[in-house]
Amino acid sequence: MLRYRGANPFDEKPHIFSIAEAALQDLRYNQRDQCVIVSGESGAGKTESSKILLRYIAAGLAHQKKLVDIQNQLLLTNHIMEAFGNAKTIRNDNSSRFGKYMDVQLNGQEEPIGGEISTYLLEKSRVVHISKGERNFHIFYMLLSGLNPTQLNSLFLESDPTKYEMLSKSGCFEAGRDDKQEMEYMIRAMDSLSFSQKTQESIFKCVAAVLLLGNLVFGKQEGQTGQDKASCVTNMDVVTQLASLLSVDSDQLCKSLTNRSIRDSAKKSKILVPLDVQESAYSRDAIAKCLYERLFFKVISQINEKLNANKSKSKSFKIGVLDIYGFEIFEKNSFEQLVINYSNEKLQQLFINLTLKAEQDDYSREEIAWEGVQYFNNQPICEMIEAKNVGLLSLLNEETTRPGEPTDLTLLEKLDTHLSKNQHYDSYCKTKNDKRLVMAVFMIRHYAGDVIYEVDGFLKKNKDELHKDVLYCLNASADPFVKSIFPETDSGDAIAKRPDTLATQLKNSMVGLMTDLSKKNPHYIRCIRPNHNKVPKQFDLEYVTSQWRYLGLLENIHVKRAGFCFRKEYHLFLRGFGMLCPKTWPNYPGTPREGVQMLMEHLKIPEEEYKFGKTMVFVRKPTIVMQLEKLKIEIKYRLAIKIQAVWRGHLAKKQYKRIRSKCIIIQAWYKMVKNQQKYLLQRKCALTITRVFRGHLARKKFKKLLAKLPRYASVAIQRSVRRYFARKMIRNIKHDVKRADGRWATIKWPKAPSKLTTASDMLLLFYRRIKALQFRRKLDIDDAMRQLYKFRILSRDLLGQKAAWKVSLKVPMTVDHIGGHDLKVKWPKLGIHERVDRAMPATKLNRHDPVTEQPRFIILTEKQVVVVDPKSWSIKEQIPLGDISEISVSKFRDGLIVLHCEHSKKGDLLLRNDELVVDFVTQLYQSVRAFREPKLSVQEM
Repeated sequence: MLRYRGANPFDEKPHIFSIAEAALQDLRYNQRDQCVIVSGESGAGKTESSKILLRYIAAGLAHQKKLVDIQNQLLLTNHIMEAFGNAKTIRNDNSSRFGKYMDVQLNGQEEPIGGEISTYLLEKSRVVHISKGERNFHIFYMLLSGLNPTQLNSLFLESDPTKYEMLSKSGCFEAGRDDKQEMEYMIRAMDSLSFSQKTQESIFKCVAAVLLLGNLVFGKQEGQTGQDKASCVTNMDVVTQLASLLSVDSDQLCKSLTNRSIRDSAKKSKILVPLDVQESAYSRDAIAKCLYERLFFKVISQINEKLNANKSKSKSFKIGVLDIYGFEIFEKNSFEQLVINYSNEKLQQLFINLTLKAEQDDYSREEIAWEGVQYFNNQPICEMIEAKNVGLLSLLNEETTRPGEPTDLTLLEKLDTHLSKNQHYDSYCKTKNDKRLVMAVFMIRHYAGDVIYEVDGFLKKNKDELHKDVLYCLNASADPFVKSIFPETDSGDAIAKRPDTLATQLKNSMVGLMTDLSKKNPHYIRCIRPNHNKVPKQFDLEYVTSQWRYLGLLENIHVKRAGFCFRKEYHLFLRGFGMLCPKTWPNYPGTPREGVQMLMEHLKIPEEEYKFGKTMVFVRKPTIVMQLEKLKIEIKYRLAIKIQAVWRGHLAKKQYKRIRSKCIIIQAWYKMVKNQQKYLLQRKCALTITRVFRGHLARKKFKKLLAKLPRYASVAIQRSVRRYFARKMIRNIKHDVKRADGRWATIKWPKAPSKLTTASDMLLLFYRRIKALQFRRKLDIDDAMRQLYKFRILSRDLLGQKAAWKVSLKVPMTVDHIGGHDLKVKWPKLGIHERVDRAMPATKLNRHDPVTEQPRFIILTEKQVVVVDPKSWSIKEQIPLGDISEISVSKFRDGLIVLHCEHSKKGDLLLRNDELVVDFVTQLYQSVRAFREPKLSVQEM
């Protein structure tokens, strides 16, 4: 398996693993869903091939426990499905008697993360009708061989299969497999797929009930007038066992087996109609088939619930594996063989449309010189079977549902009437000289050969009718599992919808399957049966030749050899192989076709090895494609090494910075801890010395006072202590008030003793009132000083966070910071006749080269900002106040100013004045606000 993983399909020998790897590679490169169609005759090895294919896909590259569990679950589903859906036939010991389509969901790493199984038309008639030399479904024999006597007794069963009518009819009980061991495998698979013990017991009870249903015997009911045709069950002990297994009432079950009810809509009541022996036996068989079919679909539903529970909501892709029953030709062919062969006709039609027809249509559409290859097209056969109104299935449904008494012979007459002109249909009425065609048969010339079908039982099998009384009886079961597979309830007066016939179900399921397959990229596994005898190492050349002829493999080989092995749209080809040419990688500016042509010329591929169509490029030999793939792998390898080097360098730098930052943090913490320890030690020493000295003074003072105090001095001591605390509080308040100075509004008032809290609060109130009064009196000044205060407050609001704001408070409030000339004489010479709000020297920075500096005078008037050259006394730039949209100022001590101008051709103005930056920006903000309505934005960098 590892040999094929990631390998080119042309590099290794043909194998199922190679097809699986091709599907995975197409999914990887083209990001589209895939499907693998496994087809061939019955007994050719389709089931085993699909298991090998599934094992390769499920293997994946997963190492996580969850993904490994999902892989095991996908593989274990085969044990359950083969037990319930496979049986031994004349041509195959492990023949699939149902169609299986499994979707395996893969994530971006091609690891299986879920799946879903769809089944098509289980051959349920096998439950009650088996041909000689064949076996019933495997589960019946596995149940009898794999359970111990105690478990069999609880199910009312014996280990001898000859005791059961459904198994003993064919006289065949062995199928070349160990049923006991297979039972163990199946139980282990159910445990892995989370089938509870109770669910498993219910499943085994249903299987046992199907076996016991076959042992029911009916006889004529006697002794009652008017009911001579009525039947009754002669072995009521079996009914009791059935009722116990299905958890229903035994009387009600017996009644539903031997009677059917008809609803009288006029009287709104039910009329009980007894069944004769033959009708009761038919009802018994219908119940057995229905119970087994619904049990089978319920088991598949349980499997899907477990597989779907693992599905991810992230982006994923699917690979579908189709394993459907193979083409069958027996001595006696009935409705079941028609169903199987029609399914194979549809698959063969899909194969033709997607390979032979599609490939030749590509050459015609792309205008590639091509000589067409003739092949057998089975489209007319499919149309004859499924055509609306006049097709075989439509005629079968029409005859099944029409009023009156239709029979199988009337069906044959209708087929002769409508299909006799079709070259693929034949019967006795059409060709009387053919000895194979007798009265009650018809023949269809299938793509795989002529098949003669006996019409006996066609209508009954197609109708597959089951009385509602049985469904209602089983719906009343006390077992939730049985109740879930029989959800029908008695709806009173409601008219129940007629169920679809098997022909309708077949047609709808085939339409759905073909639609699903056509949406995915197909791959094919064609299984060839080597001989008729089911023995190894025996090769029947004539038989094998007939198979690959009718499968169309010869025509397919002719098309592949005469045509081109590889084709791809130009843009996809360029996206896949563009890296092989420096001119087309990573992006080609021209058309995709020109890019592909340049790529081919760069690689020096001979012109006869490829052709250009309208939208696609065609490559003739697989060696060219292999060469391109190898070159692509080499270049990807080199690119991967470069990416690894860059990524590893990035990781190393990142790790170095992380380690360096951690070392700095460790150093900082270490120094901090050392300094803290040193400080705490010094503080502890200082406090110890202070405490000892104060204690010494206190003891000395206490001794002096003790000698002077009278005998009873407690009141005096308390009074002295209180006075001491009061004086101490006053001293603290005086000290804090002096320190507060102008910050009286935010002063931190010293904490007072509990007895002096009220007095302290009153002092604080008086202090704040006095200070507030003094502040208000100081504010009672002339208008110029008031304007100055307003100006300073505005500058604090705008640039209070700037480091140079406090320094700006010491700068005198002056309009002209240039000096040397009278203002009234100076400005008119420059053509400035409006009011000048501020004039200051500054350094103009070049916006392209900030290192270059030029001295300038900046003049702010009521309408504009003028930049003047101090040497020539000429105007270098005039910026109207309306054009200034924003001012940017550094938050540090430097005086960098950026005036953002919307309509200036020269761009933003960069100035610097470390001393007057705050005053100038504040004045400019005032002037702009007076000049226009939108306020000027001041941002700190």
